[in-house]
Amino acid sequence: MKKYLFFLVIIFTSCTALIDINTDDAEPRLIIFGSISNDFTRHSVQITRSAGYFSGEAPPAITNAVITISTENEVFELLQDTVPGVYYTDSIAGEPNETYTLDVLLDFDNDGVAEHYRAVSKMPKGPRVDSIQLSDYIIDKFPVLMLYGEVFHDMENNFCIYTTKNNKPQGLFDFMMFPESMIVTIGNIYPLPYFVRGGIHVGDTVNFRIDDVDNAYAIFLSQAKEEMSMKTPFFSSPPAEVVTNIHCLDANIRVSGFFAAYHRGEDMITISTINFDMPFN
Repeated sequence: MKKYLFFLVIIFTSCTALIDINTDDAEPRLIIFGSISNDFTRHSVQITRSAGYFSGEAPPAITNAVITISTENEVFELLQDTVPGVYYTDSIAGEPNETYTLDVLLDFDNDGVAEHYRAVSKMPKGPRVDSIQLSDYIIDKFPVLMLYGEVFHDMENNFCIYTTKNNKPQGLFDFMMFPESMIVTIGNIYPLPYFVRGGIHVGDTVNFRIDDVDNAYAIFLSQAKEEMSMKTPFFSSPPAEVVTNIHCLDANIRVSGFFAAYHRGEDMITISTINFDMPFN
């Protein structure tokens, strides 16, 4: 019994040791975030340098990078915007099933030689959405959004659903992610259990946008959302390292961020015919 008691004393006393971590002196990291979608628009890439955790300042922008987005047959050069660190294509529309490669040349470590950074992403083919409707069915305490149309299962499907209620956005990271395993079908009807912040009431105008993303981008969005959330379960924490698909090809430089080719859905509007208050609000 004394041995067990001694072991417990070691556990509980050792947990009180102070560890001094100087986060402001951590090695700066390159951050690249960009995307291309099926929208006919100017697509952007943003490049910054990480700042100290407690600095309270925006990450410093990185200028004078050489950036292209290419396919097997085309190369799109990005030009630096008036906003430092932001680079744009001309107005173009990405194509579903096409693979896009992001190449970035810049001298991040200031050794006089530009490093080469690369990411590859294939654009999925989004669902055909004829209409949507909020039903009064409940699955696991969530009302069900009925999607009428067709989901194409010949490639990766992850529905990222954004919501606006009564013309009020729900927030950048207020979305629900539905992987392939959750996208079931009843004929051409796809029931998706969904919630809207603040609940749903009769007469509410609810806008839904359903983007289709590949598996890698779905993981990135989910981990980024978890990092931004302050509410984490007891004895747990957000992931220490959010995944990225961007890598330096010729130097040992750590990169954060993501380059995504995704299918952006159309905005769909429905008028709620149900009253539903979230049980955990």
